[in-house]
Parts: sequence; C-alpha cells; structure tokens
Amino acid sequence: MATTPRRPPALAPALLGSALFGCLSLGEPTQPPRHQKIDLSRPIRFEYDGRPEVFRELPVVRPRFPFHEVLLSWNADTTDRAGVTFEMRVGRGVDGWSPWLHVGEWNTPRPPGAESEFENGKVDVDHFTSEVYWERVQLRVWACFGREALRGEESTVQRMHLCFTDRHAPTDLEADRPRAREPLAVPVLSQLEQDPELASRICSPTSLAMILAYAGVRTTPEEVAARAYDASFDLYGNWPRSIQAAYAYGVPGYLTRFASWKSLERELARGHAVVISIAFGEGELAGAPMASSRGHLLVVCGFDENGEVIVNDPAARSGADVRCTYSRKELTRAWQGHGGTAYVLEVSPPADPASGSGAVR
Repeated sequence: MATTPRRPPALAPALLGSALFGCLSLGEPTQPPRHQKIDLSRPIRFEYDGRPEVFRELPVVRPRFPFHEVLLSWNADTTDRAGVTFEMRVGRGVDGWSPWLHVGEWNTPRPPGAESEFENGKVDVDHFTSEVYWERVQLRVWACFGREALRGEESTVQRMHLCFTDRHAPTDLEADRPRAREPLAVPVLSQLEQDPELASRICSPTSLAMILAYAGVRTTPEEVAARAYDASFDLYGNWPRSIQAAYAYGVPGYLTRFASWKSLERELARGHAVVISIAFGEGELAGAPMASSRGHLLVVCGFDENGEVIVNDPAARSGADVRCTYSRKELTRAWQGHGGTAYVLEVSPPADPASGSGAVR
C-alpha cells in the first residue's frame, strides 16, 4: 500500500467571473434536468520517477445547468506499491472557487488533514453536496507511491465519471412504467448467510458479489467487503470505492443517478446489472426482509408484466428468498427519496451464466 507524504499548501481561490468561464445564468428559462452526466474517458497515466507523490489537474468541467451535488467515480489500475487520491473544487460566478476537497482514495491512506468541507458545501463521505447552486467543477488526481515502488512503475486512472444533481428539478418516475423484461440471470446471495460479525453491514459487497458471479468471477461477499472497505469511515458501502472494487475484479462501471426507470431499463437491455441505493420507513416497502432502513443496496434484475421491479435483495434471510418483486411505486419512493443513486456495472456475462434462481456456491 502506498504512503502519503505531506501535501503542499492549497492553492488560493481564484476570483474569476462567470463571463470568463462561459457559465449559464441561473435565470435561463430551459427546464433543467435532475441529473447531468459526464464521462471523462481519457486515461491519466502516472509513472514513478522517484517522487513519492505527483498530481495532475484536469480541465474545468462545466455542465450545461447548475447543480447542488456531484458524484465522482473512477476505474483505476494500481499496484501494491502505488495508489491514487482524488480532489475536487467547485466554482460559481464571481465567488470563484471553493478549497480543494478530498473526495476519495484507492490503495493509499487518506491524506492527514484532508479538507472535506467549507462554508457552502462538503463531501458527505462519498459525494459532494451543497445547499446552493454551483456552475463548474475541477478535479485533481494524485498518484502516491510507496517506499518500495520501482522506477517506471505505473498507476493509471482509466476513466472517471461525474454525475451532477439539481435537487429542485422534478422527477416523474411513478408514472414511468417500464416494459416487462425477463430478469437478468444474476445469481443470488444472502448477506445474512455470511460472517455474522459482518452480515448486517455488507449489503453493498453482497450485491457486488452477485454481479461478479454473473460476470463469471467467483468470489465471496467477505472478500469483496475487504477490498471495498473504507477505513476512514468504517464503511463497506462507500459508493465510489464499490465501483473501484468491482473494477479491481475486472468489471468496469460507474456511479450515477437516474430520474427514469426507462433509463435504468436501457442498462438492463445491455446486460448491465444495476445496484440501487434505497432508504425507507416502517411499512413503506411491502415484502422487504427488514421493516425499515436508513440505507440499503440491492440489485435490479428486471420488470414483470405489470411493471413491478424484480430484484435480488441481499437482506433476505436465505438465498432462496433473495429473488423477489417489489412494488414499483414503493421502490421508487425508497430510491428517489435517497437520491436515485445507482451503480452501473458493465458486465459481460459468460456464455452460460449461473441461473438467477440458484445460489452461488
């Protein structure tokens, strides 16, 4: 694992006006979408040259409409002696830029004293959120090399994905009925059949393990949990780390948000399994294996003839109960009330994947 030396002083905010950046006026009459997505697909390659840490600033990204929140995810190739960290700053009008905020790391410790909030916004564990609108964002990627790193050793960020959210923009998911779709043959796993000390905390790793099995990768929820674990917050369900954990097993993907079941349906049509993040109160999700949850993840596999949602819910007491169907109306509220967040995993399943109704063994 790479070590992280002391960082140079943060750059001072640049007080640059919106005219210079070509930002939109907040009064533009066009109805903004709830989510905007930008894929940064040009690889960023770092080669060890003796310096323990080096960074690359990316060009400023300007989504078409202002936003309150930003989700960042990445697919990175690293070694045991090299890691990467990610920082973000947001800007608007003549207010210039926020400080650089730490948004995540992989295969290297969180930098000591990493800044994660300022007066008008913060990184809430795994995403940036604010009560005010912002117009632009800039990313900074650090490569961190350990003492045992060899000259010429590389870390490469193959891709990053940004999803911007306007919390005031409407959604109309309850009226958005998807077509019936045969569920993807994602094998089933129950988190409650895993290590009892972890069982209640590993819905995200168990969901990932099911999708990895669908892709032909044999692993266990405990192994996925160890790889995805966020030591800074003692979490197994950090969203971007989950995306990177799947990539480390050979399955690329990205973190995003949906405002349409039909958009999610298109991913299923491509064979891409989708994990959604939900929260619900007592009695708000009929048939769920738990009465309520402040945060839970499950796999969406398809839709029945009535447009209801067929899922693999890892919270089921046994593998036999993992595949189930939830009311689309109720699941919409549980999902959208928690932000509409999803993992899209670009799975290439084997020619004869395991049956979706059977357990992974």
